[in-house]
Amino acid sequence: MSKQTKNYNSNLTNFYLTNPEKKGINSIIEEFYFRAFHKAKEKMLVTFSMEKNDKITYSFCDTCASQKAKDNAVTESSNYILNNDVATNLNKEKKRKRKRRKRKRRGRPKARLLKVKLYETIFHLGEQKIAIILDTWLHSMSITFGWIADFNRIIAQYVRFIFIHFFFYFVTKWFKLSEVLDGHVRSVRSVKFSCDGSRIVSSSFDNTVRIWDVVSGKILKTLEEHSNFIFHAQFSPDDNMVMSCSADCTIRLWDTNSGAMIQILKGHTGAVKRGQFSPDGNMVVSCSVDRTIRLWNITSGKVIKILNTHQGTINNVQFSSDGQSLASASHDTTIIIWNIQQGIPMKILRGHSSLVLRALFSQDGSTIVSCSSDKTIRIWDVVSGKEMKKFLGHTNEISDIQLSPDGRTIVSSSHDTTIRFWDVRLQEEIQKLELFACGVLGVDFSPGGDIMISSSTDQKILLWSSI
Repeated sequence: MSKQTKNYNSNLTNFYLTNPEKKGINSIIEEFYFRAFHKAKEKMLVTFSMEKNDKITYSFCDTCASQKAKDNAVTESSNYILNNDVATNLNKEKKRKRKRRKRKRRGRPKARLLKVKLYETIFHLGEQKIAIILDTWLHSMSITFGWIADFNRIIAQYVRFIFIHFFFYFVTKWFKLSEVLDGHVRSVRSVKFSCDGSRIVSSSFDNTVRIWDVVSGKILKTLEEHSNFIFHAQFSPDDNMVMSCSADCTIRLWDTNSGAMIQILKGHTGAVKRGQFSPDGNMVVSCSVDRTIRLWNITSGKVIKILNTHQGTINNVQFSSDGQSLASASHDTTIIIWNIQQGIPMKILRGHSSLVLRALFSQDGSTIVSCSSDKTIRIWDVVSGKEMKKFLGHTNEISDIQLSPDGRTIVSSSHDTTIRFWDVRLQEEIQKLELFACGVLGVDFSPGGDIMISSSTDQKILLWSSI
């Protein structure tokens, strides 16, 4: 074993003894750095000679380093990896522990506990702790040529890569196709769960609204009074009514038990694109091609307010969870946050380069998530109106988005024939589902977040269950 490796092992032991608060994350850190050095080995040491790797190695060395120092870089790095018994034995021990855990693990509770612990561990090991480890642990190897200038950056990036993939594996829900619902004869524009998660309502270009049983997959009710395309349908907060929005310029309210039509809301002069019940269930808000947003009293069927600041078709409108604000998305590329009581815009969010199709409040009302024909998903701060995050990946218009009940995941559907899941905090795509031959038009999460549904141009509704 080389002198540098012995120094490293000794300093590593001292580091842990003098930093007891790191004890809970030691094994994970060691594993990360074991992989990180092998990644560096792949970059700099394809073989252990200088012949094929001079240029690569030199590019990572300080420009002021001597030729001898640069030669020593390869020698010392290879000696470290070859002779580091701590890292080698750790890798073997990890495999043995993993096998023992698999034998002992029984049922979901233990697995869930493991996920929570790893989640906390990963996110508490931030930039500051990475810097401490780089300075205290890795620099203690006392490599004779001095520390390679860009090596910190390489390792930090690789550690972050490992963090993300550990997080995805242990914490994220993964979805697989569990059922296909057939019944509509044209494109299914929207799908929504009931508030209790037992039913689904769908709207279609076949001019019908259908209510489905989640467990059996059977159609419970077919609602057929509209005379044109139906863009959207949704359950009321108590699940006793369904609202539907149509190209026939009307909004209709239906009794979910009998299937009878309760009320017709007339007033829009263009196709009604989207609508939503207020959180208390007493009002409905709708948006239209006529560039207006209308608030309706459900009992009387009369318009309470008309909001008309947008300069293009309004594609989506949604209440905040407290019922005091609205968010609307428009062809004019803007999102407007409205004060309902005063009927005036509070903030206009600008940033999308093409028409905005959805704008949704987060559960706590602090942020808005939007999607657009510009192929991006964006998160906005409600107070400042500034863009916080942007998600890239879709290759065509994003037709719909939904936040998971816990607010950690965004699901998006697109005309690029994919459904994608995004981690809000890490700003990363975590899963992609491909439908190949059809554009995906709508998505929704069940109240528990364990089922996701999608609708598409092939007339089908797909149920996806978490693994």
